[in-house]
Amino acid sequence: YFLDKMEFKYFNTNIGFRLDYLDPNTEVPIDYRDLKGADGLMTDADFEQVKKTIEVSPRLGFSFPITDKTIFHAQYGKFIQLPALEELYTNRRILRDLADGGVGYFTVFQNPLLKPEKTTAYELGLQHQAGDYLTFSLTAYYKETSDLIQAINIQAYDKSYGFAIYNNGDFGVIRGIDFGLDLRRVNRLRASISYSLSFASGTGSDINSL
Repeated sequence: YFLDKMEFKYFNTNIGFRLDYLDPNTEVPIDYRDLKGADGLMTDADFEQVKKTIEVSPRLGFSFPITDKTIFHAQYGKFIQLPALEELYTNRRILRDLADGGVGYFTVFQNPLLKPEKTTAYELGLQHQAGDYLTFSLTAYYKETSDLIQAINIQAYDKSYGFAIYNNGDFGVIRGIDFGLDLRRVNRLRASISYSLSFASGTGSDINSL
């Protein structure tokens, strides 16, 4: 993670980025719909190494005064969340049982091919000092999330087995405003008020929803 803050007479900025590296260090079936391959036996030849993932997430923020009592600020950034380990790894024995026609796996299978969940965030805001004691702030934000984890159904080409597995597919949008009011101490009285209003929409509410 790298962050650089630069301050000028009428302008301040933050520039940085975050680098994430994920190596599951495992193998995955070449084709989940044909676990045994052409020879009818599930062997090492039916698996391939999972590729490593490298994600670069830039961050940018700046602020400058509009008047001697009003400050404008804006931020942009990309953020990711790596998959939980419990969502990545499956015992090969379970896959072999499934390929042999095993039943009773009423759960969602882990997926080593899961990608990080991504969020792109935008933010604009104002902070204004009214008098010597009162300050209020107003911030609007918008966030887009993608590659959220969901569950999908997979069925073999020959219909001999079927199962559910984690996958990246859901997405969502979050937008809202934050309002703050701060009263500095006056005659032993200090007050702070904050209010947030947000709206969220997306294609899934739970990672296990199909």
